[in-house]
Amino acid sequence: MADNFEHLSETEFEEIKRIFYSQSYEIVETLQESLIALEGHPGDDAILKNIKRYIHTLKGDSNSIGLTSIGGLCHSMEDVLAAVIDSSGCNGRDAVDLLLECADAVNALLSESEAGGKGADTVKIIGKIEALLRHAGGAPEGTKRSPVQYSEYQELQAQDAAEKGLNVFEVDILFHPLCREKSVAAFMIMQRLNSVGQVIRAIPDMESDDIDTAVQISLLFSTGFAADAVIRDASIPGITAEVIVRGYLHPERKGPVTDDRQEQGAKGIINQMLMIESSKVDRVMNLVGELIIGRSMVEHIALDVADGAGSGDIASRLLAANAYMERTVSDLQKGIMKMRMVPVNQVFRKFPKIVRDLAAEEHKKVRLVILGRETELDKAIVDALGEPLAHIIRNMIAHGIEAPELRSAAGKGEEGTITLKAFHEAAQIVIEAADDGRGIDTSALKLKAVADGHLSPEDAERLSESDSLNLVFLHGLSTSATVSEISGRGVGMAAVKSAVEGLRGFMEIESTPEKGTTFRLRLPLTLAVIKAMLFEVGEKLYAIPISAVSEVARVHQDELVSVDGKDTLILRDRIISLIHLHGLLGTRSSEGDRKFILILERGGRSIGLVTDRLLGKQELVIKAIDSGHARSDYVAGASILGDGRIVLILDAPSIIRKAIENEKARLAAL
Repeated sequence: MADNFEHLSETEFEEIKRIFYSQSYEIVETLQESLIALEGHPGDDAILKNIKRYIHTLKGDSNSIGLTSIGGLCHSMEDVLAAVIDSSGCNGRDAVDLLLECADAVNALLSESEAGGKGADTVKIIGKIEALLRHAGGAPEGTKRSPVQYSEYQELQAQDAAEKGLNVFEVDILFHPLCREKSVAAFMIMQRLNSVGQVIRAIPDMESDDIDTAVQISLLFSTGFAADAVIRDASIPGITAEVIVRGYLHPERKGPVTDDRQEQGAKGIINQMLMIESSKVDRVMNLVGELIIGRSMVEHIALDVADGAGSGDIASRLLAANAYMERTVSDLQKGIMKMRMVPVNQVFRKFPKIVRDLAAEEHKKVRLVILGRETELDKAIVDALGEPLAHIIRNMIAHGIEAPELRSAAGKGEEGTITLKAFHEAAQIVIEAADDGRGIDTSALKLKAVADGHLSPEDAERLSESDSLNLVFLHGLSTSATVSEISGRGVGMAAVKSAVEGLRGFMEIESTPEKGTTFRLRLPLTLAVIKAMLFEVGEKLYAIPISAVSEVARVHQDELVSVDGKDTLILRDRIISLIHLHGLLGTRSSEGDRKFILILERGGRSIGLVTDRLLGKQELVIKAIDSGHARSDYVAGASILGDGRIVLILDAPSIIRKAIENEKARLAAL
């Protein structure tokens, strides 16, 4: 535990760390945005000032809780920023590239630390910083570190210590400005460090007169402890201002002489912190007060019944209390849902850097346009959207956007454009990712699908344009000629589709040759509560999200038409294929002649679900169920109604997939 928090309990300190991680991830993302903005507006004083503030905040907060590896890296980032501000021969593009790489390293260190790891070594990235500053020749006085030449014996000592499993560090200890007796201070520092390790070399020498005028002490130090412990032991209030620890880079090893046995932290840490406006919390607190009043009303009615008083108006009083409670609970539910709603910009803000890096890797010019940043949706969906959208953007840069010379030859500007857009549509949020590239070649897709054995040549010929575009979602299908870090394996878009459907959403594709491609994700606003259509099949109760239902038709059995042995419905000159849910779900159907058909629309295709009875619309709280209780791929969850009945919530995308498979099987049999 950091010295500054020794008065706190372990629980209190863990809470502080949770807040620190949440805020630090936010600062790193904002820092990356500002660095990319600086690239477009070099020398902008306001942007430089913000960047300096973000780095300084990260440095101070990290050091305060003992994450000195992050603090040391941020200190070196300040050196680079100072060189940029001073225009000390430092190339702006190179500096921004390096600072972005540093921001990635800080993010990785945060993730590893949060996962309980010891953290990665920062020697390599700090070495790049020092190389940049040496080349620029403009590091601020007192912060530029010259390469230290060690004797052969000192290098052998460092090597021997490393082979024994010890850590070897280069340590810079800056004296506090108020420290007057530096020789005495140096003796105290050395005494503390020698108790936990061995000082291999000290600059300046502790016995020389130079120590009294030195700004700092530089040490080569071996120890069995981690860098955090070294900094803690070397820090003395009023004597040291800052302690910076770097892994020692041995000239023959070409790598840091530190303990490489330490376990790497887990990746993919999800930020569980949720920042909420105080007004939203106040609203929920007020509603909790209203619930207490409602409980008091019910309690008084119960006491009156127990005493035998007021029996004549009990029913009306109970109805009034119930109406009051119902209204309050409904408002409370809406209030809590609003607390979970966050701007989609929390995921969009990650993509300018991704586009910048991937475009450079592919030697393409790509501009990212973001619209609808403030569109709100459930935090759980925002957290899950990052990877699917990243896959789509990688796909667009690798396959969609052409190289500059090809765009020029086609009469386009050399710079391609990717547009990310979010907006609300009815009870859904729609996220569009569009590019102005070459579009999707459906002929090439079908040829590849046939070659890989996904389709027969006859099936490929019968595919509509919409179905042909959907081939990009087939697992293992890729038209890329080579396998690279970002494309060619044929798993990216299949993973995207799976992830979106896991969020109870679905995807649409539109593409025009030489004009571009649009991927459209339709998602629910929240995963916790849905508006659903309730219906019965036999004696079983089911529901399906209203967002999936375009209309409802009431028909008699004799109105259904058999086409090639398959029931269909002719509705306003449209032929709609039908699925009998009792057969799909393995339940018994009632014998009645009248049926209700729920029409589902997806990607220009209409599917009808045949049900026995329609019970109307209702809001449902979704509960997850394990596979042991729902042995069907078509069930997405369950809910409990007010009368205690359990309703199974059907997964519309899975049912539509089944209908499409049935249709393909029917066509293949013709």
